[in-house]
Amino acid sequence: MPAPDKKQENYYAPPWEKMNEPTKQFIVEQTRHMADSLMKLAGRKMDPEWPEMNPEELARKVYEADFALISHDNAEPYPFLNYGNATAQLLWEMSWDTLQHTQSRYTAEPTRLADRERVLQQVKEQGFVDDYEGVRISMTRKRFRIGPATIWNLSDQENQYIGQAAMFKNWKFI
Repeated sequence: MPAPDKKQENYYAPPWEKMNEPTKQFIVEQTRHMADSLMKLAGRKMDPEWPEMNPEELARKVYEADFALISHDNAEPYPFLNYGNATAQLLWEMSWDTLQHTQSRYTAEPTRLADRERVLQQVKEQGFVDDYEGVRISMTRKRFRIGPATIWNLSDQENQYIGQAAMFKNWKFI
């Protein structure tokens, strides 16, 4: 499905040019963790030009991409979202600030939390899954089906577990 219209009235995601420098630097670092971890675990590049591309260029390209990319930290028992590209912010109808203060379990309906937890545990044990499909819910309770999605573990430069990420190109509001 094409990306949500970023010119719509309810545009939640700030354009790259209007982000403050600390936010941009966090996004650059988080994008590097996501790209490096995806390559290490699934053998795939997030972008064909990575790692040759300048890290800030990659971060901006991924932030503005027409696929959804979202991640959460490793807080137990309830991780918090810490990254969502513009497409993800639009799908979940969250501003950057709201996203960063939302437990990731609130992206799924309460009746589907057990399935979500099962998949996240599977990812934690296996490193990644490539075929996840499920129903998610926006902040305004709009339901949408995603998939197939790739979900993978994130690690930092010291190979320490720092969370998980999900990326998908297809969704449908239901």
